[in-house]
Amino acid sequence: MFGLGLLGAASALASGCQAGSCESVCEQQNGCEGAQQVPDCEAYCEAEIKSAEDTGCKEAYDSLLSCQGTVSSCDTQSTFCSAQSAAYLKCVSDACAADPTKCSGG
Repeated sequence: MFGLGLLGAASALASGCQAGSCESVCEQQNGCEGAQQVPDCEAYCEAEIKSAEDTGCKEAYDSLLSCQGTVSSCDTQSTFCSAQSAAYLKCVSDACAADPTKCSGG
């Protein structure tokens, strides 16, 4: 599944004090030392959002993005949104286990 590894590795990206868009969270993450770089945040986000929709996990994904948008420090990324990240990753994992065709794209 496209992006799941990146999202798992960078489970709590940052963007400021308001709910983040995928692009703003991605761009903020690119600025964090040691972060996996995403060369095209727009393309990454389009694929990630499509994946969330295809797996029926858009609500969990939106919840994760909402949390990520409240984080302003790279130092807190690994812990602050861990519950939302875990819920999204579990949703995707369960959906892929139930119907692998939902996760073959990307």
